[in-house]
Amino acid sequence: TMKITNIEDYTKELKKVLLTKDYKELQQFAEEQQGLKMRDNVAEMTMHKMICNKTDLPKKMQEESKKWLNDKGYSEHIW
Repeated sequence: TMKITNIEDYTKELKKVLLTKDYKELQQFAEEQQGLKMRDNVAEMTMHKMICNKTDLPKKMQEESKKWLNDKGYSEHIW
């Protein structure tokens, strides 16, 4: 995939990746777009945090990610 330079396209692609709920997809996206390599556990936690904080995703999906994070002792907040 080519690097996305347009913020609207980037946001759209990121949403598609998050909707898969597959942290491997997020790892691939982050590496392609930012050259960022994430370990599996970091990618999985990051994916759930992003889902919780992206306002245009389904509420049920956000609640599931919040529960996943809280069950593992993580906050849903990015910082």
